[in-house]
Amino acid sequence: MAKIYTTDGKVITEAPQIQIGDRLFAVDTRKSTYDKMQKEVESAKGNKSEEDIILEYAFGKAAFKQIQEMDLPLNGFLNLITFVYAAMFDITYEEAQARFRKSSEQ
Repeated sequence: MAKIYTTDGKVITEAPQIQIGDRLFAVDTRKSTYDKMQKEVESAKGNKSEEDIILEYAFGKAAFKQIQEMDLPLNGFLNLITFVYAAMFDITYEEAQARFRKSSEQ
């Protein structure tokens, strides 16, 4: 089934999902969520890592807690951040990796 986009924002179908093990987690790609996430990242004072903030907003508190309980290895955790970024911006994983590389070089 194809993705369906509407300009009024009232109908959203096929939200991106990320599978970790046997669980599927929907990614919240709404602009309002992204804006809140950015604001919290900018104002974070060491209480939470930027990565934790991103995952909590992308997946919601309950799903984020489940992901934390999985105790992913660091490389898996960092890959998850890249997958979330790709899902939020509707780009491929490889494009997300390239953007991260480019921003870290600047």
